[in-house]
Amino acid sequence: MEIKSKNELKDILSFEKQQYFKDGKITCEIKYRQSVNYQIYKYIYYLRKYEYYCYRRDNSSNPVLAKLWSFKVKKADRKKNKSGSSACVEITPNFVDKGVRICHRNVVINGIVGENCVFHGNNVIGNKKTGAKDLVPHIGRNVDVGTGATIIGDITIADKCIIGAGAVVTRSFETPGSVVVGVPAKCINN
Repeated sequence: MEIKSKNELKDILSFEKQQYFKDGKITCEIKYRQSVNYQIYKYIYYLRKYEYYCYRRDNSSNPVLAKLWSFKVKKADRKKNKSGSSACVEITPNFVDKGVRICHRNVVINGIVGENCVFHGNNVIGNKKTGAKDLVPHIGRNVDVGTGATIIGDITIADKCIIGAGAVVTRSFETPGSVVVGVPAKCINN
């Protein structure tokens, strides 16, 4: 997902803040306790800023402005990496659409993810072979991925699917609203 304007960035950050905090407000108590929601949101916040600055840098025809955007990219990348290590979350930039919700730690996403997907923690979404960047999973909108679920390979998960806890998904499920469970994963609501 490319964030092309400052207004688009503000809209996305506001929408995602609503996903993590009641009334979309970050209170002092939340900040100082360093709640898991706050740490994960902080990572998402810097990820979105990083995506925006990269877009601006890559599309700048003025070399002076490109240098300025490069500085901002580096700063956002450092903050993203620092908050990602404390939240135990790693997401490949420009792969996740708005509204992603990560409930618990230990999530690695290297796949194309649609809007409003929920990851419950200890999830791995990625490619099957080392170095095969184009063979990543494609996950539709409003998909709910249970705790410990793994989605691997060049596969497609349809909109509104539910991936059960501990499922290992290695093949496509293209029927919207499928409930997928097991190792290897099977659809149980045909």
